[in-house]
Amino acid sequence: MNPNVDTQALAQAVTQRRATLGIDTQRELAEKADLSPRMVGEIENARRDSYRDSTLFKIDRALNWKLGSSQGVLNGLPPYPLEDHVDTDEAVEEGFDDEDIEGVSAGTNDYDISVSEDRLTFTIYIDRRVGDRDDFTVTALLDVAEEAFEFVSDRIEQSRSQPSELAGMSDKERLEWAHKIIEKFAPLQRRDTEPTPTSAPTEQEKSAAASAATPDPAVAYDDVAQAKLAEVLQSDYTPAASPHAQLDPHNGVGEENQDE
Repeated sequence: MNPNVDTQALAQAVTQRRATLGIDTQRELAEKADLSPRMVGEIENARRDSYRDSTLFKIDRALNWKLGSSQGVLNGLPPYPLEDHVDTDEAVEEGFDDEDIEGVSAGTNDYDISVSEDRLTFTIYIDRRVGDRDDFTVTALLDVAEEAFEFVSDRIEQSRSQPSELAGMSDKERLEWAHKIIEKFAPLQRRDTEPTPTSAPTEQEKSAAASAATPDPAVAYDDVAQAKLAEVLQSDYTPAASPHAQLDPHNGVGEENQDE
């Protein structure tokens, strides 16, 4: 058996979920997942030590798990059951975007060491912690990202007895990668990026605020997220200017402020 994955945990999780959904037989699950009955039997009896990406995705859809749950179970995470009324296609779109899916599919079929597996595990970890909560601030989300890095680099690395692909990434690469994934959860809350008023605004301040364009919340998020991730990763990486930033109208076009 492959020591890198827990196929017995997947077998138990699939069998239990099948019973919960009222899918009485392995054949019924096979039809629902568009898999052979033999394959479903091998999954539920842990007869294989690895599975193809496409097989795991089909199991996720058939059991109404968020996409990536089966791989998460193999890596020691609990499955993420979706609400029974959620349409599976919508759940797939909700779980991971096309680039995430393509990244996983580009990995090795037997789930050998690959950055795609680390990326999927990292994303699943964050998703499990965040879930559908609406009380997460940006800082809290980035704290979860720090925990996710520790999970991937420590637990997964130990189970493989080989360094994680994350260990070979530069601080800059890790920062950009994590920032991109965390951005998926940015709309949840940005309360800690909003200034807390200490006194009632003056009429002049009200007028200025009314005439100003509505700021893109991604601007504040970019600043906080990248700074926090750089701190978390103990990186000296200085992120590029936010794409949401606007030119200072008092400066010449394309010119930068310089200290005199």
